[in-house]
Amino acid sequence: MSKFASIKYPLFALKKKPYKISYDENKIYVQRSKDTHIETADDRRMTGDYFSRLVRLKKRLYFDLTCVDTQDVILSKPKWGVDTRGGIFDLTKKERFVCKVSRIIKVMGNKIYVSGVSYPFKIKTHEKLKLDDIMWAHIVYIDNVWYLNQFLQDWRDQERLAL
Repeated sequence: MSKFASIKYPLFALKKKPYKISYDENKIYVQRSKDTHIETADDRRMTGDYFSRLVRLKKRLYFDLTCVDTQDVILSKPKWGVDTRGGIFDLTKKERFVCKVSRIIKVMGNKIYVSGVSYPFKIKTHEKLKLDDIMWAHIVYIDNVWYLNQFLQDWRDQERLAL
C-alpha cells in the first residue's frame, strides 16, 4: 500500500509542509511558517465530514489545492493535506514506484490512449487536445493503477520514480 492508498478524496492540500502542526483533544492547528499566525485546520466537535466542518471554522486554514483523486495529487505535488475524513497526510516522504514511458496511440477528445494500458487517461480540460509534437507519456504504477505523470517528446528509459 502506498502513501496515497488511504486518502479519502477530496484532499485539501498545501504546496509546502507547515512549519508547525499541533493538536488538542478536538482541534488541529497549523502554523504555515515561523513568522505566520496559527490557523485552525479542524475542529472535531463540529458535526459532519471534514469539508462541512472546514467551511464553518472561524480563522481557518486556507488550502492551496484541492485534489479530487490520486491523479491530481501526482500532477500538483502537494506536500501536506487533510482528507474528507479529517485524516492528516504528510506527503513529503518519497516512495519509489514502477514507471515507464509509453507511446501515445490515440487522442480522442480529452482522453489519451497509450500502449500497454487498457484504459484511457482522462485529461481535465474542456479544450480539444492537440498533441502533434508529443509522442510519449510517462506513466507511473501506484496501487495497481497506472497514472499519467507527464508528456515527453523523446523516449527515455526509466523504471522507478520517487513521488
